[in-house]
Amino acid sequence: MDPAAVPYAFARWMGYLGSFLVIGAVVFQVAVLRNWTKAHPGDAPIASVLGCRAARLGLLGGMVLIVAAGLRLWCQLAAFVEPGEPITRELLQLIVTDTPWGRGWVAQLGAAVLALGGYLAAIAAPRAGWIVAGIGATLVAAAAPMTGHAVTPAAGATGQLFDALHLLAGSAWLGTLAVTLVAGLLPLTRLPEAQRITMSTRLIRAFSPVGLVGASLAVVAGSVMSWRYLGTTIEARFDALLGMPWGQVLLIKVAVLGLVAGLGAWNWRILLPRLGTAGAARSLHRSAQVEILLGLLLLVVTAILVALPMPAEAVSMVP
Repeated sequence: MDPAAVPYAFARWMGYLGSFLVIGAVVFQVAVLRNWTKAHPGDAPIASVLGCRAARLGLLGGMVLIVAAGLRLWCQLAAFVEPGEPITRELLQLIVTDTPWGRGWVAQLGAAVLALGGYLAAIAAPRAGWIVAGIGATLVAAAAPMTGHAVTPAAGATGQLFDALHLLAGSAWLGTLAVTLVAGLLPLTRLPEAQRITMSTRLIRAFSPVGLVGASLAVVAGSVMSWRYLGTTIEARFDALLGMPWGQVLLIKVAVLGLVAGLGAWNWRILLPRLGTAGAARSLHRSAQVEILLGLLLLVVTAILVALPMPAEAVSMVP
């Protein structure tokens, strides 16, 4: 990867991280905690406390998104000037107001600010705040494709739809898992052992169907997008996969995704049925931590992938 693209890839990684927290916190509140309290209404007071912690994580995600948006704008402006030349106000206005990228960036920033405001409100007034945060999180996913590969002809007419679905589903899987661990399982460790095991088991069982659906949709949407980006024929796709940087990084992403999905499948098929004992809970807790670390690595690879030219773009740049 071109060293000049490193700041852009880092900004993209921050954006994915912020999006995962913003969306994951909403899914945790409206799906995981709802599943839990629907099955065990008496646990509602504990769930309410965990929901407040999730709102703080969503708030952090909104802050990260805004910082990432600022860094991405700087990278975009820097690409239009020679090294050492100043970035002018006229250039800033031109990029932000007169280009499709700039309008997409404004939409992304607005969605992040809305989500941030919703999470701020959710801490003091949960009902109204979570509604605003949910709208903001949905708009974060909808606006994300507006400045990436999804707007290119290679993505097709439904490219932005699949890209948004990919982000939304991935966040519902790994983002919600991170929120479940940090805002849910970690605070429960302070409870007496018997209560901790019971509460942790119920929380993990409430997350399990959410994570399964999110992972499945993320894989399907990502596969459709990658298939389109690689080319229009089987031969072209095969050549791009093995012979171009974008395809090679895609293979790395698939490998890391396989590790994450395999670990998640192990948790679901092997560890989840054993829940109810301290040993099983600790094993699943450690496994979830490893899964999140692999998820962070997956976001790094994805950010690099987005910073690279797609096969069609790389071919067009060959003299």
